[in-house]
Amino acid sequence: MSNPSLKQRFECLGAVREIDQVRSGSSENTALIRKRGSEAQVPSAAIALARRGASMLKAKRCLEGFLKDGQAAIHLRTVEDRGALQADLAKAGIGTRFLTADA
Repeated sequence: MSNPSLKQRFECLGAVREIDQVRSGSSENTALIRKRGSEAQVPSAAIALARRGASMLKAKRCLEGFLKDGQAAIHLRTVEDRGALQADLAKAGIGTRFLTADA
């Protein structure tokens, strides 16, 4: 099967017992943007969002919207460093744009 359905993509997440949460940082409103020529790695992206304060359900719903529309926005409670978040999501095939003004 070359193009798995949305349901199949999320089934591969499986049960997550514990996610290493980012301990300190600033809240950020972040836009997820489809990168050309890149396929999103949904499990990795969901974990990157959950590490920064999104519930797995909120991350899942955000990524569902992203896969459907090619973009989505999410509020993350604890972003330790914008560059670190961008790097984690880039590894998952997702571009980012920050909607929160620079401090």
